[in-house]
Amino acid sequence: MKRKGIGMEDSPFMVLAAIAVMLMAVWMGITAMASFVEGNERQAAVDASLELYKRARLVSLGYDGSSDRVTVRIPLGYGVSIDGAVVAFGGVVNGSLENATQLTQPMVLQGVGIKGGESSLIGNGTYEALITYSTEDDRVIISW
Repeated sequence: MKRKGIGMEDSPFMVLAAIAVMLMAVWMGITAMASFVEGNERQAAVDASLELYKRARLVSLGYDGSSDRVTVRIPLGYGVSIDGAVVAFGGVVNGSLENATQLTQPMVLQGVGIKGGESSLIGNGTYEALITYSTEDDRVIISW
């Protein structure tokens, strides 16, 4: 009488199958965590651009010389452009917007210009931005 089933000769294949299932579960976990990290970094860049815009808008309602300071953090691979409008970008490489993706719509101030201090692009890093309103130029200047 022959019985069919899992015998001693099948155990190496069962171990191999168990290892394959564990590797698949680990790969799925790593992929999920990577997408969460990417989403958090993207949101940090968008939040930085919104914070700069909100502070610039608030300062533009003041008198000549009104200023405010804000600290913003921009993750690696992201940037914020300040040239007439505040826009967050993803895919920024070496300070270039050549192949970058626009993450937010251009945020402009009605009746008041907005300009970056030294350059029009803030790259990755943590910055303390000084936002100043000048009635002479009728613009808000964001320098870091």
